[in-house]
Amino acid sequence: MKTNAILINTARAALVDEEALVEAINTGKIAGAGLDTTSYETIKTASPLLNHDQIVITPHIGANTVESEYLTAEKVVASVLDFFNNQKPIYRLN
Repeated sequence: MKTNAILINTARAALVDEEALVEAINTGKIAGAGLDTTSYETIKTASPLLNHDQIVITPHIGANTVESEYLTAEKVVASVLDFFNNQKPIYRLN
């Protein structure tokens, strides 16, 4: 990566070696990071990720757009209607 690169991870925390990421930023190998997930669901207060000026962390909400919430609500309503109309809901679990 170029030294002005910013790593963005909205997938899984395991994809990023957090220790190596902090090292890479601190040594100028990359410029920073944006993380939508970390190795701990509740990040530890001692984590070097938390107070780093070049790292932004969001609470794993990268996919929560207005559009995705609207589509999810539509699918829930459709499944409930299917159930009450004695039809098998498309998105049933069993």
